[in-house]
Amino acid sequence: MLSFLRKPLASPSLLLVILIAATVGGVLSVVKFTITQQDKLFILRSQEMVASGLEQRGQQFVGDLHEYSIWDAMDENVNGETLNTEWLKVNMSGSAYANQNINIEAIVDRHRRINYLLIDGKFVPPDTRAQSIAQLVESFYPAAERYNPFSGAPSPLGYFKTTEAGVDTYYMVAMEGIASENQTRIPPNGRFMLFASALDQRWLHKLGENFKLLNPNIGSQRVAGEPSIPLKNLQGEVQGYLRWQLDMPGNRIFSSILPYVLGLLGVLTAIAVLLGRLASRLRASQLAQAQRLAAQGDALRSLALSKDAIPTSEVYAEEAALLAGTTLDLPHLSVWELSKDGQTLSCKAKVEKSRRVVIFGLNIERIHAPWLFDVLDRKAGLVVSQIMAEENPEYWINTGSAGALLAMPTLVRDKAMGVVLAMNPATRQWRPDEVNFLASIADMLALSIESQARKRAEQELSQRIYYDELTGLPNRVCLGQKVDELVFNPEYDNKYVCVLVNVESLVLINDKYGVATGDQLLKGVARRLEHFCSAHELLGRVGDNRFALVLDLERGVNLTQRMDMLFGFFSSPVKAKDISLMTRLNIGVSYLQSAAQWALTLHNAEIALHTLHRANRENTWVEYSLEHHAAEQEEQALREELQQALTRNELFLVYQPIIGLKTGKICGAEALIRWQHSSRGLISPVTFIPIAEATGSIYEIGIWVLRKALRQIKEWQQETLSPLTISVNVSMIQLEHANFAEDVCRVLKEEAVNSNALELEVTEGIALSSAPAVEQNLKHLRLHKIKLAIDDFGTGYASFSYLRRFEVGKLKIDRLFLEGVPDQKRNTNLVNTIIAMAHTLNAEVTGEGIETPEQAEFLREAGCEFGQGFHIGRPMSEADFLLRLKRN
Repeated sequence: MLSFLRKPLASPSLLLVILIAATVGGVLSVVKFTITQQDKLFILRSQEMVASGLEQRGQQFVGDLHEYSIWDAMDENVNGETLNTEWLKVNMSGSAYANQNINIEAIVDRHRRINYLLIDGKFVPPDTRAQSIAQLVESFYPAAERYNPFSGAPSPLGYFKTTEAGVDTYYMVAMEGIASENQTRIPPNGRFMLFASALDQRWLHKLGENFKLLNPNIGSQRVAGEPSIPLKNLQGEVQGYLRWQLDMPGNRIFSSILPYVLGLLGVLTAIAVLLGRLASRLRASQLAQAQRLAAQGDALRSLALSKDAIPTSEVYAEEAALLAGTTLDLPHLSVWELSKDGQTLSCKAKVEKSRRVVIFGLNIERIHAPWLFDVLDRKAGLVVSQIMAEENPEYWINTGSAGALLAMPTLVRDKAMGVVLAMNPATRQWRPDEVNFLASIADMLALSIESQARKRAEQELSQRIYYDELTGLPNRVCLGQKVDELVFNPEYDNKYVCVLVNVESLVLINDKYGVATGDQLLKGVARRLEHFCSAHELLGRVGDNRFALVLDLERGVNLTQRMDMLFGFFSSPVKAKDISLMTRLNIGVSYLQSAAQWALTLHNAEIALHTLHRANRENTWVEYSLEHHAAEQEEQALREELQQALTRNELFLVYQPIIGLKTGKICGAEALIRWQHSSRGLISPVTFIPIAEATGSIYEIGIWVLRKALRQIKEWQQETLSPLTISVNVSMIQLEHANFAEDVCRVLKEEAVNSNALELEVTEGIALSSAPAVEQNLKHLRLHKIKLAIDDFGTGYASFSYLRRFEVGKLKIDRLFLEGVPDQKRNTNLVNTIIAMAHTLNAEVTGEGIETPEQAEFLREAGCEFGQGFHIGRPMSEADFLLRLKRN
């Protein structure tokens, strides 16, 4: 029964021809069906495209109307008791017709009467074409009367047909009330504006060009077989149909491609016959290739397994050369290593079965084999099936009697380290698997070289891992091991203390003189500490600017005496490069009980050190106590709770008024952050701001403060119609953030606040900063007209040069300078000097901490522009500040 299939199955070529014919026939059927469906889809998409175009035109049309109707000048001249026709003749002079193709422009009052009319850009009496235009008004007025253009809802838009002298004209029509730009509703006595654009032949011609439509037209009825779109008025009544014709390409395409498909069928049939003949040859070739690949795979696996077992790279190269030469059955295969200067190749291994291709000794110079060194320079293999030495004898020198060669570079991290060379006495067509195999041999040799280098590096690293690279002192790990040895010594007597030394001045020195100078300072400190310690005492570097000492107190010297001696060692400057620097130290001390408690002892010394930092003390020492531990735990708890303060809405702002001293009027406020903890109560910024700076959360908090302050000043500006400013304090950590200025400008834009309403206050610590990000941020802020103020001026690192360098816009005189003013002459003169210096730099001045009327009057007479302090107003809530503004 199935005998008719035996011949095709026995002949793959015939079977392939049958399958091709069946496939082509099936494809033709599918193509025919698909083309028919595509024609239908073509009509549908054409309708969707035209409908989308009409919708876009309608949106543009409504936008054109909106520009005229929601206009302060239009509202002023049209919505009054009398219509300002003279103004209309100037401002509605036909530009809408010329630019937006608006054929009818009409102003309609609440009695649906046309007060002003333009037809085709020319003024005509309102009673002209009264009936047709009155119909337009009657149809669109109810929707326009209900519509509020400020609600965001789409404007009433529809189509309308008029018939005059037996001729139908179709219009796109929109109508809405006239109002000013800052209103929220149409005024109750306002008039309306009506726009109508004729869908005439010019419009139809442009529509046809835009959407590639044939014969676009408008009629009252649909035409069978043609796409169309109904044009409806606001009541949903069809006024007419937009119609057009389409060129259906489906059948025409099918007829045109049929001869090519049949021709393709013939070509595929011929190819099928040829493929059948080639298949048998390919099977034989694949079998031979599979055998070669199996042998190559075995060789590579053997070489990979022996990589770690073979002691040296030379022995490994010999084994690789032997395996490769045997596997590829080559008369010559050699492995070469490149010298460090890249001019000489040295032979590491060689396998030769034929002396006919021996051309090299144990070394090859670059000038003697440019073709081989070219492989190293290009970092790419060289595959030559037939050496044509006579064509380029200067290049193909020293190839001997070789007819073909194959060379692969040994690359370690993209650096040429050597080459694997295979040569054949006769010409040889190198197979791809042979090329890949020799490349794999080169890669295996590269892995061996890299492995040997890694082992050497690990040995060097193991020698250096326990010592600090800069100072040569034991690091934290090594110091811990030495403590173990010390404590387990039978002579250990429990009289040792851990002394943690922190070099406080390092950050300032790095900023001012550079990191290289800071490194020299650390080396100098390390040398002095080495001289301070006795032979059996320990010293190590355990941090960037920290050293740990383990001192013996069992020598008739108590802890206080040893600390005095230690500070005495640093009473003279430390030499760093060509600079002599006084070094300020803070020291935390904890007694060492056992080796098992070394980590705890070091931690306790760090806790003691932290207490000095919190107290802003320098050049002193403190011994660890349980009270220090409790304070550290309290700070840690606050640090964790501060991370949640924003999400829990525990942070809030208060505002301290700033007045103009000449007018006595409030001109702005300083935003001050507060933390109302759910259980701890009100926490001072003095407590939590340093924690925020230490944890890095100050940046997120700072952006929150900025956004809230800008939002608040915007509300007050709108409430009072006054150009108020808001001052926001900025941490140096924020200024050192690469994106700070961009984030400030982004928040200003998002909150829609003008940059001249914002003032950023920084401390004088900015003078010590050398961070590139600070310079870039300040430049970006100045570019966007954001004023920079120096807060607490006179208490830090003030200098005339840095004020000029940063183009400071305002100085805020610290409250300390106002104590005793105007009675104390010294402070009075100092304040006058600061004000004069600021004015020399074109900077304004704010006096902080004003507590008496006399201080305010003195500052005003001295030329100080602004004042701030308890006499003027304490920090207050948003509501209280607004009341103060209204009283102002």
